[in-house]
Amino acid sequence: MYANVIVDISHEKLDKTFQYSIPDELLCDIRPGVCVDIPFGSRTITGYVIEVTDKPEYDPARTKPLIGIKADSVAVEAKLIALAAWIRRNYGSTMNQALKTVLPVKKRVKARNKKIVETVAEQENDPSQCSQEVLLNPEQQSIVNDYITAYDSGDHRPCLIHGVTGSGKTEVYMALIDHVLLKGKQAIVLIPEIALTYQTVSRFYSRFGNRICVMHSRLSAGEKCDQFERAAKGETDIMIGARSALFTPFPNLGLIIIDEEHEGAYKSETTPRYHAREVAEKLAQLSGAALVLGSATPSVEAYFKTEDKT
Repeated sequence: MYANVIVDISHEKLDKTFQYSIPDELLCDIRPGVCVDIPFGSRTITGYVIEVTDKPEYDPARTKPLIGIKADSVAVEAKLIALAAWIRRNYGSTMNQALKTVLPVKKRVKARNKKIVETVAEQENDPSQCSQEVLLNPEQQSIVNDYITAYDSGDHRPCLIHGVTGSGKTEVYMALIDHVLLKGKQAIVLIPEIALTYQTVSRFYSRFGNRICVMHSRLSAGEKCDQFERAAKGETDIMIGARSALFTPFPNLGLIIIDEEHEGAYKSETTPRYHAREVAEKLAQLSGAALVLGSATPSVEAYFKTEDKT
């Protein structure tokens, strides 16, 4: 068996796969998304397995074997590899730049978000501190009912929730998430960094408790990696955060919500210069998930994506 590997060097001339043979002792562990150590000239470098195949591209006698799996690396789902390839094609980056966008960086540090999580969790366990499940008004309930009918029928086309500030979009989001969780799936909620406040997050904690993880810019790379690991292991069902939360490696993603989808913060200012709304739509397609866009002032793109074209 052979592994096609993208090497961990962001250089256009090396932005292609290199093939290595898989030693017998690693056959059970090598799969798309695994980070490996490989011989590259006179050096040992790291790369990501893009594909496992039984078809050699070169003379098998001249194909070098993998050295091993990178210590402390985090494997990524194959769909995120496919998403990185799509980002590369659509936004003009190298594959490595795209991979580094969707993959967490493994670096252990002392968690700094523990206090806020424990504080909110304690409130959740204290009945006197728990915003009880909100009863939806008729308009909100109608939106939820229409969504559930479409979702359960397999219609996962993007939809738009257009409501002025304070109209109760968050309550609708939580009802949609409830339904997805009942189906055994997970949800990602994107919120602009400026709106990712304690008050906003605590509303979700009050409803869902420790099923929530939070991703924000104050987390270190290691802390973000830990959050992603929790999601990959099934220790959490809902990820709330800014743009990077979109790449949470949930094994059974069912719903992506983008609140205030018109905000410019959803567009990356570094290479690859992706737009989270566009990437979310592609991720939803790859995952068989639904995409919900919400805004008081929707973008033209959101209107176009969600209008009834039947």
